Amino acid sequence: MIYLLNASSAPNVKTSLVHWSKHRNDVGGFVCISVLRKLTLRQFSTATYAQFEVGNDYPGETNEVNNFLLAKNAFSTAKSWMEKDMQSDRLKYFILDELGQLEIDNQGHDALVKSIISSDNPDQVFIMLVRENLLEAVREKYNLQNKQVISLKQVTG
Repeated sequence: MIYLLNASSAPNVKTSLVHWSKHRNDVGGFVCISVLRKLTLRQFSTATYAQFEVGNDYPGETNEVNNFLLAKNAFSTAKSWMEKDMQSDRLKYFILDELGQLEIDNQGHDALVKSIISSDNPDQVFIMLVRENLLEAVREKYNLQNKQVISLKQVTG
């Protein structure tokens, strides 16, 4: 089952998801949070972190989004985390943070999103964060018009 979570629906959506997940043992996927003023990926199931935002001196390939320079290899890391989490019988909820312009342009988490949509395991619940201003474009690109848009409160109770 796939839900879209309006990433703009409440203040501190991502922090709230991290706090919610700490009281559970059935959450997988990843969230992008600020650590020491740099965007960082955090895997829910293991509390592992990966560098996401990088500086101009970063030697690897990057994507620039809204004045942020993002390491391209972080998208591969996030995909690997999600694929491993999806193999676990213990995990039920999977957070993907977030779908935006890169995905609309066939970059970023695009391949991961397509993989999730094609798997559509009824025992797994995917919660994909999307900014409100890109919600309709994401729904159209991935043919998710029939997927429910939920609020943070519906996730965390």
